[in-house]
Amino acid sequence: MPVIAIIGAHWGDEGKGKIVDLLAEQADMVMRFSGGDNAGHTVVNQQGEFALHLVPSGIFSPKATSVIGNGVVVNPRVLLDELGALKQRGVDTSRFFISDRAHLVMPYHILLDGLEEEARGGKAIGTTRKGIGPAFADKASRLGLRTSDLLDKDVFRERLHAVLTGKNTLLTKVYNADPLSEDEIFDEYCRYGEILAPHICDTSALLEKAVDDGKKVMLEGAQGALLDPDFGTYPYATSSSPLAGGGCLGVGLGPTRIDDVLGVLSKNRKTSDLPVLKNDFYTDLIKYRLGNILNSLNRCLVLHGQKDEWVPVEHAYNIYQRLREPKTLDIIPGADHRFSDNHRRQQAIERTVTFFRQYLQ
Repeated sequence: MPVIAIIGAHWGDEGKGKIVDLLAEQADMVMRFSGGDNAGHTVVNQQGEFALHLVPSGIFSPKATSVIGNGVVVNPRVLLDELGALKQRGVDTSRFFISDRAHLVMPYHILLDGLEEEARGGKAIGTTRKGIGPAFADKASRLGLRTSDLLDKDVFRERLHAVLTGKNTLLTKVYNADPLSEDEIFDEYCRYGEILAPHICDTSALLEKAVDDGKKVMLEGAQGALLDPDFGTYPYATSSSPLAGGGCLGVGLGPTRIDDVLGVLSKNRKTSDLPVLKNDFYTDLIKYRLGNILNSLNRCLVLHGQKDEWVPVEHAYNIYQRLREPKTLDIIPGADHRFSDNHRRQQAIERTVTFFRQYLQ
């Protein structure tokens, strides 16, 4: 059975979570591979409407294992709030796991994210100020703390002390801000670690076994291709790769083991929702990048509904058609409708599963 990577084909908000939620009913494992709680998927199903920021959309499947991969940075407070809200509404979270290599978003990351944005003044990037960029920067600088560190308090204390000393110097000397308390952070994150410990494990081993056993695996991307820090609209980009290649690194899987890549486009995207670029969206450079990214996909799925007032004159969908003939371009009519009633949901499932039957057998 294949490993399928599902990614957004522009700046996010294409409906990836909805597609993953539907297809997860056929999958055995759903893995989130990039970003942090700066991303989000809204899923509407028989159980209601859910806003997910860290937990994979496959959490609603009664049989799928949901995994946060090593390529995600995790704010444990946000994660626990999300898991708690899911449990309160009857969602089973017993098959949810977190990579022991996933890095933690710490309080100083969030604080520095805001201070750095303010220091940029009129040239601010427009981050979510949730500490995602600084967390990935620390990962690259080998200053990051990982979920596995929460499992050993002595190790966590030692590493926290070493890192926080430098961060407090930065806060006080550069930004004239108050220092953070090591004891408060230590106590807070140790409590998080005690709760999350049953979920933290070597998820790459889980993935390897699933693939070897022929299980159906889906890699769930966050955000969209044009936010890639290398091939997107840099510097107005995110901090980790939302492309399928990022999926390999973000879960611990060799590139030859991904069988198919699905790009999700939404025809219904308000131009006012596009990040930063606004009126400069339709430039030759953006067209070039979009075309090259989309033509690297095995298949491109366009969600098409009835909100015609949201469709701009020129949209990514139209640009894609003009640039090159896609390998495959399919439209699922009405796929952007809310599936709050069982009849319409079942119709959507039938359309989508039919579309993917060749992959899900």
